[in-house]
Amino acid sequence: MSIANKIKNLRTSKHLKQEDLAKKVGVSRLMLGKYERGASIPSAEILQKIAKVLEVSTDYLLSSDEKNEDSPSFGDKALQKYLTEIDKMSDEERGHVKFILDAVVKNKNRDTE
Repeated sequence: MSIANKIKNLRTSKHLKQEDLAKKVGVSRLMLGKYERGASIPSAEILQKIAKVLEVSTDYLLSSDEKNEDSPSFGDKALQKYLTEIDKMSDEERGHVKFILDAVVKNKNRDTE
């Protein structure tokens, strides 16, 4: 899915009008329409604002649909939201999260042995 389609789909899934999203990111409705049609590509600054309002990472907006092991996809919306929040954390905070997850996984593996 293209960046244009992702922006439009995310906006509509959040029940935002073009006008609403445009105002929140500081562009005109016409410019947002160009982003959604693929007629123009947002600057890095605007892309960051769009990602923040739509609660996704800029990596998600910029990525292709091709799946690989480095970018897992989760059907569980709560897990996806956590991953989005973790993406915004500092390296130190992410280290703490990884430590906790590692302990949970090791404990689970120990229980299944």
